[in-house]
Amino acid sequence: MNEHAAGAVRRLSALSDGLAGKVAIVEVTVDPGRDTPSRMAAFGRLTGSTWPLLTGSDANLAVFWHHFRIYYQKVPEGSPPGIDRETHRPSTYDVDHSDGFVLLDALNAISWALGQSVAPPH
Repeated sequence: MNEHAAGAVRRLSALSDGLAGKVAIVEVTVDPGRDTPSRMAAFGRLTGSTWPLLTGSDANLAVFWHHFRIYYQKVPEGSPPGIDRETHRPSTYDVDHSDGFVLLDALNAISWALGQSVAPPH
């Protein structure tokens, strides 16, 4: 998870404070190669997240995100490469992805989705 994600967590935290008891927030990675359970826990401590931060296998996350029509794909790292905050080594890849969120109603039906799309390559 990067600085962009940390900013999103701050905004979600402010939102959740006003909706306590009315909503449940769950964050799910688009980068299971780097976002291991221990790394997600460290990100939670770093950002003060109070909700679940989930990861999984490449295959499971592909099915999960496809269901919500969220696009993501590994891409080459830019130049110069970013530095990984945990390993302190240059990143070897980046992940392009849609930005947004999905609201599910009490029956887990999609009631609203908002995002900024990154179109998948054709």
